[in-house]
Amino acid sequence: MASGKPRSEELAKEMHFCPHGGLLTTPGVSLASQTLLHRRLNIAAWVLGSGFTLFYIWHNIEPVTAAMFVQHPWMHALRLALIGLFLGLGAVMSWVPHLCYKRLRLFETVLFGSAAAFFLTSQVVAAASIHSMKGASELAVYLPTIAIPWLILVQIYGLFIPNTWTRATTVIPLFALGPALVVSAIAVFSPAAYADLEKTMVISVILWMVVPAAAAIYGSHRIELMNREIHEAEQLGSYSLRRKLGAGGMGEVYLAEHKLLKRPAAIKLIKSTQATDPNVVARFESEVRTTALLTHPNTVEIYDFGVTADGTFFYVMEYLPGMDLQDLVDWHGAVPPSRAIYLIRQVCGALAEAHGRCVIHRDIKPGNIFVAERGGVYDVAKLLDFGLVRSLDEGPESVRLTQQGAMVGSPAYTSPENVTGEGEPDARGDIYSLGATLYFLVTGRPVFEGVQPIKVLFAHVNEQPIPPRELNSDIPADLEAVILRCLEKSPSRRFQTVSDVELALSACRDATAWTPQRAAEWWKSLTPGSERPKVEPSGVDPQATLVTPMGAVTPAQMAANA
Repeated sequence: MASGKPRSEELAKEMHFCPHGGLLTTPGVSLASQTLLHRRLNIAAWVLGSGFTLFYIWHNIEPVTAAMFVQHPWMHALRLALIGLFLGLGAVMSWVPHLCYKRLRLFETVLFGSAAAFFLTSQVVAAASIHSMKGASELAVYLPTIAIPWLILVQIYGLFIPNTWTRATTVIPLFALGPALVVSAIAVFSPAAYADLEKTMVISVILWMVVPAAAAIYGSHRIELMNREIHEAEQLGSYSLRRKLGAGGMGEVYLAEHKLLKRPAAIKLIKSTQATDPNVVARFESEVRTTALLTHPNTVEIYDFGVTADGTFFYVMEYLPGMDLQDLVDWHGAVPPSRAIYLIRQVCGALAEAHGRCVIHRDIKPGNIFVAERGGVYDVAKLLDFGLVRSLDEGPESVRLTQQGAMVGSPAYTSPENVTGEGEPDARGDIYSLGATLYFLVTGRPVFEGVQPIKVLFAHVNEQPIPPRELNSDIPADLEAVILRCLEKSPSRRFQTVSDVELALSACRDATAWTPQRAAEWWKSLTPGSERPKVEPSGVDPQATLVTPMGAVTPAQMAANA
């Protein structure tokens, strides 16, 4: 996702509920404010739901209130309905990561409005019942207590819901007037009970709401103000940071928003602990410059690059709603051969441009290929993370971003010559990794598996892969032939260019079976929970990337550091 390593269910939820990549903002409302409202409204829903549950249990145990409810059994059903409503709203807001601003405000109205309506109804009914059953003396005892629920409601609202001054001073006084509304309703529906109310006590109960309401108004606005201050502090050039999406070998990736365009983006920051290492900085800058030179639509797009006042290096990429191929297989199993061909042919196009510019990627793997929605088109493959690139036409004065003789890449997808260090790396190493990625897509497992990275590395050098059709009989023979040729131990026996790979894939029987229409149907068919991982990963982490001087590390050390 141009976002590092999206290894959480949250990203899949974003894809399901926001299939077009929109963050569902409203003009004039920042994403930070919307996110804060979502989070705190969610907490308020759980607090109210839990509070109503506890009071329901207490009211059915405590004998005085229990005696009153015997005459009003519908109150049981009403309380249970409210508990279900509050907990249901909490569950929805917990499950759906992004709700539009208008829907959040609707949830707020339903949440607090239903609580206020319940307090008003139950207190008027209770006052009439107490007056008829117990008389004026008991009603006088009950009257001061009517302010308590309203005080709680006002404080919960002021504590959790961020608002502007205008909105806070409009909404909160409505709750503060609750006791006055109760008294007014008693006067209308139970004139006899109202006649027996002590008017000075009524005034006192109403006045008790003034100070808490003022405090709640200030608190609600203060939350919004603090959020705005934090928002302003989290500016990076023209972008506002939102939340952390993931982390890679060199830096961390955050969801961001352009302050004027309101366009979501992903920002990669170099880790502060590595910012003083000139090799790391050079590698970071190389990744930016290399990627920015590449214009293929299946390569992640770079928007901006810079250095902050405190020396933090960053670059801005397009934000891609979707998931990487590792997640796709982990969560949904092996993909149909036709879909695998469809995706890898796109990656071939991106690599063809890079290789044509004498740039090799050296870390092709499922975690570095994102499948996203762009412009209403689904299953758009995007090649990410050019952090280990190397130019094939480096001059003697070029900065070498990895040590001479180093093994770079991911153990599960690296080429044999990369393990042994024989010869200079070239595009055929990327072809081997591409074949290993295709193998993983159609079989659901890496070419070689093992708990220790060193064993996986040696397997690439010494062992023949299990033919894919032995693991998945649905794989056509022509596709298997393409995969196994990419995985030849000797570079000279592989396809010599990614264009050759793309041509061979286009000639496969299933090359045209997967279409953009089928891709759209697949994405739109996702249901909540279907994006959860089906299996727990085992063995070597397929996402792990090594940059290791092989001559200086023993197999035991490599296994210990995995």
